[in-house]
Amino acid sequence: MKRRNTLVAVLITLLLAAPIAGLWTLGHSESALQRLVSLVPEKFGTLQKLSIRDVRGTLAGGFQIGAVDIEHDIVSLQLRDVRARVDLIPLLWQSVEASELSVGELIIKQEERDQPPPDKPPRFLPRLLTVELRAAKIPVMEIRPMKGDPVVIRNIDFQALVRSTTIKFGKLDASLGGMRLELTGLLSSAMPLELEGDIRMAYDPRRGPRWRAEGRFDGDLDNARLQATLLEPFDVRLEDGSMKLLAPWSVRGEASVANLDVRKFGGSAFLGLIGGNVSIIADRDGYRVTGRLLPPGLDAGPIDVSFDGFYFRNVLTARRITLAHAGANTQAEIFGTFTPTEEGLVLDLEGRWTKLRWPLADTTPALDSTRGQFTFRGYGPYAISAKADARIGALPRIEANLEATLEPGRFELTSIEARALDGSASLTGEIAWRPSERWQISGPVRGVNPGNIRSALPGNVNFSLDARGRGFGARSTIDVEVKSLSGRLRGTPARGSGALTVAGDMLQFKDIDLSAGGLRLALDGSLTPRRNDLNFRIFADDLGVLAEGGTGKLRANGTLRGAPNAMKVRLDASGENLTLNDLKIGRLSANVDLDPTGGAEASATARVEVDDIRALGRRAERLRLDIAGRSAAHTIGVEISGNDIGLSAQANGRFDVQGWTQQWSTLALRLPDNIVLGLEQSLGIQLTTDSITVSPFCLRGEKGSSLTDAATLCASGRRNDTGWAMDAAASRLPIASLLPPPNA
Repeated sequence: MKRRNTLVAVLITLLLAAPIAGLWTLGHSESALQRLVSLVPEKFGTLQKLSIRDVRGTLAGGFQIGAVDIEHDIVSLQLRDVRARVDLIPLLWQSVEASELSVGELIIKQEERDQPPPDKPPRFLPRLLTVELRAAKIPVMEIRPMKGDPVVIRNIDFQALVRSTTIKFGKLDASLGGMRLELTGLLSSAMPLELEGDIRMAYDPRRGPRWRAEGRFDGDLDNARLQATLLEPFDVRLEDGSMKLLAPWSVRGEASVANLDVRKFGGSAFLGLIGGNVSIIADRDGYRVTGRLLPPGLDAGPIDVSFDGFYFRNVLTARRITLAHAGANTQAEIFGTFTPTEEGLVLDLEGRWTKLRWPLADTTPALDSTRGQFTFRGYGPYAISAKADARIGALPRIEANLEATLEPGRFELTSIEARALDGSASLTGEIAWRPSERWQISGPVRGVNPGNIRSALPGNVNFSLDARGRGFGARSTIDVEVKSLSGRLRGTPARGSGALTVAGDMLQFKDIDLSAGGLRLALDGSLTPRRNDLNFRIFADDLGVLAEGGTGKLRANGTLRGAPNAMKVRLDASGENLTLNDLKIGRLSANVDLDPTGGAEASATARVEVDDIRALGRRAERLRLDIAGRSAAHTIGVEISGNDIGLSAQANGRFDVQGWTQQWSTLALRLPDNIVLGLEQSLGIQLTTDSITVSPFCLRGEKGSSLTDAATLCASGRRNDTGWAMDAAASRLPIASLLPPPNA
């Protein structure tokens, strides 16, 4: 019995030792491994060809395979420089556990199916066999679709568990350009293959904002549901997308965009938080996005946007990007590349625009440009160049070349070369929005001919310009300073300097002193709807310098100071042979001293004399206006004499909190054909610098005249900053008396 037990033990030991010995031989013998590989069939299942070449090493000590080529009916794989180490003991229970695996290069080619699909789902491994990859590395993986550019993914680290009908990726990390990808998922045997998983993306450039995105997919290779979200630097949500990985592959969906803040990219807060909706299509032909985005800061409605491009070797190429505003007919087109790097997003763009105007929603914009082109290059700072035409307001159109640098928070305008009015300007400056919004341009302007604006102002002038502003909106402040004016205007030397400030509704002049073309102009002070404080002096040998079509000599100097309802006016003026539109004056003399701000006893005197007046088709030989008294009480007298018209009127006036109150007690109007109308009762008039109110009044014909005894002319009216209104009625008054006389 003892010998038999010993024999059984020996047999059992031999039975156990035999496979272990065989496994040990296979695990430590290179020739045994090579023999095993040679027994692998070249075709089986849906594999059309399997080729394994250049096998060296051992399973336990580590082995190397030079090349593995796998051809399937829908895909082919090329693996190069495969290295691995396999634990031997788990092989006893049909488990392949690779503690190390690396593939030097993996190329995946999408193939068009050339045979009918299999009748039943393929198995990844035979039943009961499992393969566990605890630490696998693929430095380079290239995916080549049947049409389109290949995608290269690098530095792949992953763990996987392969069973008969499933492949589970516990964690997969990889690099796509400058982006890091993380994937977990499950691939299941089915017709077609089923897949589900989660993916995350991170991009952290040294310059610019960080990017974060995540997504989830669930379905099969022919149709998988896709949800994706861009979390940073703004929000994009793809809620119900679809993904097809079989040929021809595609990704489609509708996405919402929100909280796009260009300040994160170094821009200004002026545009506000941009949002909207877009449609996304990605397939073998490239990537296409169309939709509408709303930048609320523009206050101009949505912008139509589109993108058409492709991705190849870490470069996103824009075949065409468009931005269009339907209301303004403005359109911009952009072409070029975006390359994510560790330093930041490298841009190499060029583009053009047509019918650009600012503001976009304004039908009478302050700035418009019919066409322009630009380039945008770098990864921060960005180099920008532009060439365009532009027109500011009613000024002539200019041609300009610009070179600039975009830095975080500011544009540095390194060079602006502008041409207009036969002259040129060489300017530099900046546009900044951090820490505060501001802009500035300065430089010399040479050879400008104002005659291109008005034919009456021929010349050639030079000056130095310094313009700057604080803020970009309606509450911005603009300062413009002109120095060293020189040259000639209308054949006479030009010189001058001065500064102008525009802040909201305030216009401020500082030390403006201009002498050119027979004009001497000096201004100092400010004008606003609430208060004026201005000193002025005007000497014009020809009124045409100041007003288109004007003629004659004008001399005037004085002061405006106070609120609209209490304006101090001091004026000393004279003129000869003045013409302005339909008004002609042979001689003008005025001396005015009205001071409603100085109290009740302040002076209120004026004398205005005008000779040879022609207006509205009528002519008067003389006009006299006399004011005498104090601010609280003064008399007003008006006399007009002439063959076509005559007027004699007297009033009492006062300055109070309502403005200039006048009460006219007498008014006699003489019209042609000895028609005389007189005031029935007193007439009240209320004046401020920006309004006039005339109370109802009536003029009645002189008694005893058979022609106009019953004639009446009644009227009332008002005018202010919102417009004007008038009521008038005439009865039994010959219409010819109110019309200009016919031309001789």
